[in-house]
Amino acid sequence: MAGLDSNEPQMVQPDAGLAFRVEMWFNNVFLGYWKHFVAAVALVLFGILIYGQYTTWYQGQQRQASQQIADTERALYKDLVKSQPEEHRAQIRRMLPNLPAYLMNIPLEDAQLPLVTQSADALAAIGQGAAGTEGVEAWLQAAELYRLAGQTEKQREALTAASARAKGPLLYGAQGGLANLEISAGEGDAAIQRLSALSTALDGYLAEQATLDLAMTQQHFGHDTDARHTYEGFLTKWPTSLRVDEVRGRLDHLSAAQ
Repeated sequence: MAGLDSNEPQMVQPDAGLAFRVEMWFNNVFLGYWKHFVAAVALVLFGILIYGQYTTWYQGQQRQASQQIADTERALYKDLVKSQPEEHRAQIRRMLPNLPAYLMNIPLEDAQLPLVTQSADALAAIGQGAAGTEGVEAWLQAAELYRLAGQTEKQREALTAASARAKGPLLYGAQGGLANLEISAGEGDAAIQRLSALSTALDGYLAEQATLDLAMTQQHFGHDTDARHTYEGFLTKWPTSLRVDEVRGRLDHLSAAQ
């Protein structure tokens, strides 16, 4: 029997190698958890499907709301033109081919106001049922028609509804419209508070404009010291704005008036 110092060759155990060990580990993991992998992939695919269907539905809703808004405005334009004397209709159609042009150039008569109110109600209904940007635009256009019809409370309701969902320029339009109503009603503190919040909620040019609106409202209600601070804050926050000279001019005018 050979001892420990025998000269017989010893069998060397082969090294499986890193690649082989990684392959075996992967196989073990895959075989042990393949059901989980399949479920995860299925969940991701299902999420993609749902997202795609939602996107398609949302875009369809936006297109439908946009078409409804256009149809409502087109119908109102036709009704307003029909309410004019027959000998003037052809000339109006040539000179004012759409509703905005008509409303800007032809004063509304008392007999036309119910037509405007009915269209505003229709736009408000579109805004109530539509999501996203088109819903907000429907509310804003309804508010403008209510304003022309002298329906102040309905105008306020439409602007409030638009504000709840609006962003960016649409938010400025809705909140600015509410501030104008408050200014007209002598509700200075409410208008100042609204414009102050709006100036911090927006960015860029819209934030600049809201800040200037705030300062002018403060001046309008006799809060000259607050207006000065607002103008000075504008210069500090936007020193490279294209409106710096305008703001400095307003500051100089404010100082001269005191």
